[in-house]
Amino acid sequence: MRARVYDRTNNSFYISEVYGIINRFGDWFIVDHPTYKKQVILVEYLNI
Repeated sequence: MRARVYDRTNNSFYISEVYGIINRFGDWFIVDHPTYKKQVILVEYLNI
């Protein structure tokens, strides 16, 4: 699934592939890192 991800650090959005969802105290999503595409990060907010 592709989604728009908000990057709080840079105050910007980017498009990423969602690789998984962790549901613990709310939903967290595993997505591509915006700069280093070979890494993944956890994010809290998506705009699907």
